[in-house]
Amino acid sequence: MFKLIKNHYISLLIIACTIVIIITGLLEFSLKTNTPKYDNSNFYITNIDGKIDLNTSTWIDLTYLKGIGEVKAKAIVTYREANGEFEHIEEINNVYGIGDKTFNVIKENIIVG
Repeated sequence: MFKLIKNHYISLLIIACTIVIIITGLLEFSLKTNTPKYDNSNFYITNIDGKIDLNTSTWIDLTYLKGIGEVKAKAIVTYREANGEFEHIEEINNVYGIGDKTFNVIKENIIVG
């Protein structure tokens, strides 16, 4: 009988450890997915409307635009460095990887200064 009770406690201990491991994993996953990608302490907003200037923003600033990830943001900066400042917001369509669909999503949030 003592052996049966001991086995029962061992089983409960194994189950409790498994639950702790699962909860720890879920918490770690939650923290990773809810943490911002970038430090936004230097986020550059150019005017009172909160629009982002294509000519002065860093690639990190540009990633705050919906539909613009790291690759597209770096492509915008590379285009700007190679071709000079943007003269109008529609010119962003010349950047590789950005087309009418992306432009229509971001056009209300960008300016050229």
